[in-house]
Amino acid sequence: MNKKYVLTLIIFLLITQQNAFTHIIDDEEQNCIAKTGSTTEMNRCSQIALDSWNKEINNILYYLKKNTDLKTYKKIKQSQRLWEQYKNNEIQTFNKFDTEYSQGTMYKNVSKGYEVNIVKQRALQLQEYKNIYP
Repeated sequence: MNKKYVLTLIIFLLITQQNAFTHIIDDEEQNCIAKTGSTTEMNRCSQIALDSWNKEINNILYYLKKNTDLKTYKKIKQSQRLWEQYKNNEIQTFNKFDTEYSQGTMYKNVSKGYEVNIVKQRALQLQEYKNIYP
C-alpha cells in the first residue's frame, strides 16, 4: 500500500477520533463544516473552533487564578507554559510530515484539525482542574 495513503489515513483517524463528551465548540465547528464544500471554508471553520478553544483555556486560567491559592496557581501557570512548548513542538513536527507528504488542499485542513484537537484536549484537562476548585 502507498506510504502516503497509509500516513494520511492514520492522521485522519487520529484527528477524527471522538471523545464520549462533545462540547458546543465541536458542534459549531461540525455545523459550519457541513454547510460548505470548500476546503478553504472548512479551514476557516476549524480556525474559529481553535480560537474558541483558546478563549476557553484563557477563561479557565482566569477562573483558576481567582479560585486557587498562589502556590497552586503558580504550578498551573508553569504547567501551561510547558504545555505551550509541547503544543508548538507537536504542531511543528506534524507540519513537517504534512509538507513532506501533502498532496492537495485537504492537508491544510488535516493540519488545522490536528491543532484544534491538541488545544481542545488541553481545555478539557484544565476544565477538570476547574471542577476541583468550584
